[in-house]
Amino acid sequence: MKKNEYINYLTLNIYTLISQRIKSKKKELKLTNEDISANDTPLVSRILNNRRLPTKNPYLLTPNLTDIITIKLKFCSNYEVIWGNPNEHFELLPYFFSQGFKYLLENDTYKNKVNNALFSNLDYVNSKVNYDIAISLITNSLVKKTDEHAIIGLYEYHQNEAIYDFIKKYKKELYALHKEFFYSKYTTKLDQNIELFFKSILYKFVCRHQSLQGHEFYNLLLQLNSFQDDAFFEEGKRMENYITDHSNEISTLPQEQQDLINLGEILDPQYIQKDKAYSNAYKEIIQAGKKYIETITKNQKYLNLN
Repeated sequence: MKKNEYINYLTLNIYTLISQRIKSKKKELKLTNEDISANDTPLVSRILNNRRLPTKNPYLLTPNLTDIITIKLKFCSNYEVIWGNPNEHFELLPYFFSQGFKYLLENDTYKNKVNNALFSNLDYVNSKVNYDIAISLITNSLVKKTDEHAIIGLYEYHQNEAIYDFIKKYKKELYALHKEFFYSKYTTKLDQNIELFFKSILYKFVCRHQSLQGHEFYNLLLQLNSFQDDAFFEEGKRMENYITDHSNEISTLPQEQQDLINLGEILDPQYIQKDKAYSNAYKEIIQAGKKYIETITKNQKYLNLN
């Protein structure tokens, strides 16, 4: 989904919830459209049916009718009309902020800081490293395009998990920022105000809550992957050097044996012993690194990864 689509989709959902909220209150209080506003029943009808007309009510509610609805339908505030009561916030605001994170992650200006904040979830860090490496390989045609779907699926799953972990952790502060920003605002230019909130208020909050340890863990995973690549490269290099150094001897062998050597089937006992020592050293280091990473990930709930 493109970054602007997150804003549009979120705004449309909020309009739907506003309409349902007002309709529910109207039914609860047993009021007619005329009871709400005798001077503009067509507008009341459009709001109740979630219909917006560009020349009449492009943002569903008008400021004047919002004030009237708050009084007539006994809402606590205009903020409650638009954003619901605390019970509704339980579902609405986590969704609102999750869309904000996804919007920022689609923007090159903001995505690095946002990712660093989400790196307090080590499962996401792991998926992000695998995703970044895989996308690079796919871009360079080193991995099949069909493998991309599984990689992206796991990456998006852990990204959503990390986003909701962050929202849950800072729920009180985030909800307070939302209320402070939107409390006195009507639905006029709602989409623009939502975007402004994400790009300024939410982004600044994210920048104050970077996970330095999570970022270090990301770099550690990259280093381990790089080390594995180096091990593979060194193995090939040792084989290539052996073939070059023993080219005269190899040329005297039957063609079948020469072909096997060129394919990596080197049977020289000295080479095998030396190569095994190198391979075991790399393998031991890689296994220790993976075990270290596995242990940290398994016990992340006990760590303060700020």
